[in-house]
Amino acid sequence: MQNRKTYAVVGAGIAGLACAIHLAEAGHDITLFDKGRRPGGRIATRRARQEGAPEASFNHGAQFATARGQAFTALLTQLRAEHQAAPWKAAQKSTDAAWVGVPGMSALPQAMAARAEALGVKILCDRHVAFIHDTGTLRHLPAADAKPGQITDAGGVLTPAFDAVLLTTPAPQALSLFACRDHDFANRMADIMLAPCWAVMAVFAEPVEGPDTLRPQHNPLGWLARENSRPNNPNARDTWTLHASADWSRAHLDDSAEQVQAALMAEFSALMQTTATPVNLAAHRWRYALVERALGTPCLWDPIAGLGYASDGCLGPRVESAFDSGVALARAVLESLRPRSYSPIEAEIMRQATERGPDKSLCPSDIAQALAPDWRPLLPGVRDAAIALAAEGRIDILRKGKPIPPAETRGVIRLRIRTAG
Repeated sequence: MQNRKTYAVVGAGIAGLACAIHLAEAGHDITLFDKGRRPGGRIATRRARQEGAPEASFNHGAQFATARGQAFTALLTQLRAEHQAAPWKAAQKSTDAAWVGVPGMSALPQAMAARAEALGVKILCDRHVAFIHDTGTLRHLPAADAKPGQITDAGGVLTPAFDAVLLTTPAPQALSLFACRDHDFANRMADIMLAPCWAVMAVFAEPVEGPDTLRPQHNPLGWLARENSRPNNPNARDTWTLHASADWSRAHLDDSAEQVQAALMAEFSALMQTTATPVNLAAHRWRYALVERALGTPCLWDPIAGLGYASDGCLGPRVESAFDSGVALARAVLESLRPRSYSPIEAEIMRQATERGPDKSLCPSDIAQALAPDWRPLLPGVRDAAIALAAEGRIDILRKGKPIPPAETRGVIRLRIRTAG
């Protein structure tokens, strides 16, 4: 195809997979990087093996997904027809069905990854992206050799240049990579607030009496679920996944797994009124589990710098939010490839900003005065045009000499051409 581009997508969770698929369907070359052993991110299924006992599986990350939009509903409907997804009645608490992967939650990203690979997407797992260069190259290391959040421009593999790098990791991880480019998106990542979550997985020799799911209030436990109640779950024994509340997880973030297991199992026993002792027990700490404060915008895209961001941190704490954000980023990227026709005001902004260069700025009144003798009535239109151009990454809007997000445009501003980086 003409104008075929190469894009790096960092993070193979739902947002990254959705973005990669959408871009690949448009005919572009995509390489998807993830530090995990397989795609999925927080949509994960873990298996526990014990000598002399049947294997048990736990869905210790996202528990289910709801679908309200057409695109995500269509995906889940398709996966249901392929026996890879089904509603979980025990988890439904409203008119929205609680969708799960079959036989485990990881079936959802695995199906999306298979679709991506069928479209030619190259998926590199067990890779930690440690640096992004102004030229569009990435440096990535074996995940086993990298420290969490490590930023380094040494060792590993240096990729060829990509036309753009699209990050879909949790905001704290993306922040460090945007900072490599000294890009304002690093500041936007700080606006996203994510809560941690401790998960405990327990196997019982005999069934524990009580409801299959429970959402305790004002308790260290925020969620507990009997894995056996999931559709087509393969577990032969009674298995439970417990999620601590955000507040409790934050307060006990650095506790040992053994301490967490003991504390949360005591709460489980009290809630379920049982004296049963698990025969197998494990814990997992999710540092970035639940969006508490989102950006409130579908994605971030700067076509000049060739940088973008998508995740549930953009829209909110739902699996569908991550999917929608990934699709929104892909669409923004594709839209920026189309020829752009400017309005007269936009054309004048771009002309003057380009002539002055990145080291000088201009006032909105400079634009208005160049367009009409009676220029003051044009100022609101100049401001609106500047906001649109800034949202596309073509100019910067400055307040007190510093770039601001287009949505925060107010008061006295100046305009400056945007350069890559």
